[in-house]
Amino acid sequence: MYYTGVIENMCPMCGRTVYLKITENKQDEYDCYSTEYPSKSIQSALPSFDKFEREFIKTGYCPVCQKKIFCAKLPAENGFFSLDAEVNPDVIREDAIDAFLMHPSFASFQNRKDWIGAIKSECAQELTVNEKLLFLEEFDLLDHYKISDDGTVIPK
Repeated sequence: MYYTGVIENMCPMCGRTVYLKITENKQDEYDCYSTEYPSKSIQSALPSFDKFEREFIKTGYCPVCQKKIFCAKLPAENGFFSLDAEVNPDVIREDAIDAFLMHPSFASFQNRKDWIGAIKSECAQELTVNEKLLFLEEFDLLDHYKISDDGTVIPK
């Protein structure tokens, strides 16, 4: 599976910043929904998204708060992640990202503005898929690249 996008929201209930990683199919649906909203219901516009993902897009409520509000069970396999292990045990590790950005070899990529070289380099091996996805998002590279479940970054 390849991820081509990330949707970021701050939960209005708890204040957590939460991300939802999305595949190419979901990205296409989301882009259409964003331009056609509100001409279609969210259920018909986003059929590949589950109820937690649609609620996250519509209201911004994180999955933890949705479980409390709706007394619903979040699927074990889901695309949510954040800095908070309560949302997903695969948290964004700020220390790992800082170590990557401070790595001596990162400076040479930074000087050349070779962000793809940096994220594919040996110094990025310690980053998780979610951390690499945020890096690609931050540098506006998700229009041209996608990332696999194993963390491999490839052109679209």
